[in-house]
Amino acid sequence: MSGERKISIIIDTQGNVSGIDAVTDHFKHSEGAASHLFETLKAGAAIDIGGRLVEGIARIPESFQRAIDRGVEFNRRMQDTQINVAAMLKQFDSSGRLKTFADALAQSGDLMELFRRKAKESSSTLADLLANYQVSAGTFAQANVPLEKQVELTEKLTDALDAMGIHSERARLELRALFAGDATGGTLMKRLGITPEELAAAKASGQLFDFLSAKTAGYAAAGVRSSQSLSVATAKLGEAIDEILGKVSKPVFEALTTGTLN
Repeated sequence: MSGERKISIIIDTQGNVSGIDAVTDHFKHSEGAASHLFETLKAGAAIDIGGRLVEGIARIPESFQRAIDRGVEFNRRMQDTQINVAAMLKQFDSSGRLKTFADALAQSGDLMELFRRKAKESSSTLADLLANYQVSAGTFAQANVPLEKQVELTEKLTDALDAMGIHSERARLELRALFAGDATGGTLMKRLGITPEELAAAKASGQLFDFLSAKTAGYAAAGVRSSQSLSVATAKLGEAIDEILGKVSKPVFEALTTGTLN
């Protein structure tokens, strides 16, 4: 059809994922795409500046409604994660700088932005980084690992787990076993060559970052290779689409959370 815009993604038998990478890069760096799509949604759904639907939501074309639903769900997950991380930051704050939960929320937002940047330059997805961080945060805080190094260490551990073929909830179980010093509870400690005594000493001496960085160093090359795989490329593309739809649907999400959506 004339005027219809399409994106073609070609994947050959050599595992060439450059097409997916190009599309993902476009979504990540094109703020104009979000603005353009939002204006299209406004015209089709009659969303005013405040985010209120002044005409029936049934008038939204089905594809746009699915896009808004997906974007709202993405924003919900990000909001829930920010609140959960803020609660952990407040609980483990030993500096006394987080006097209120609002302070913790602000720091949580900054931390999540660091993870967003890290996800864009690594083989790990934002979802995996955030989920693995929430399992690890307590140990990091107790070992006095600075926040930026917590982000870096989360990435290193996630890349090591990916290289071992350990993903999703099993990855979280492996991290729990690692930080509990349970050498019999999983394979991560064994594959990294860590003993419970070494881990305890690293925590007590404030050397946890350097200790785990050294133990995961051998998986750095595997992380680079993994970032070029089809599975990682498609996961990154999915996250890029979620992020752009999150921006598009933000007025609707804010209206839903404040109760101003009519």
